[in-house]
Amino acid sequence: MEFTQQKIDELKKQHGKVFLFQCADDPSKSCLLRRVNRNDLSMANMAAILKNADGSSHFDAHKFNETILLNTWLDGDEEIKTNDQLFLGVSEQLDAVIEKAKFEVKEL
Repeated sequence: MEFTQQKIDELKKQHGKVFLFQCADDPSKSCLLRRVNRNDLSMANMAAILKNADGSSHFDAHKFNETILLNTWLDGDEEIKTNDQLFLGVSEQLDAVIEKAKFEVKEL
């Protein structure tokens, strides 16, 4: 999918940073995502903690990634959300939209 510079500029103005994810095997498969915020992370964590039949719980990394993708999605080829191969490819790169400041820790 192609995005005009005007569209990208509008999204940047509205959301700050915008990230282009483009499939190396098929460049027509692409999407734009915004930076993740704390609410997105909270929702993804809640969605990813699943209860087992015995009452215990486990963390589903794919559900976490799916929630991040859906919540930060701005525009793009909808097949990325539904095609497992495309979804898994994007999932491996989602760390790019989770930006963190670097800190030094010093014992006082």
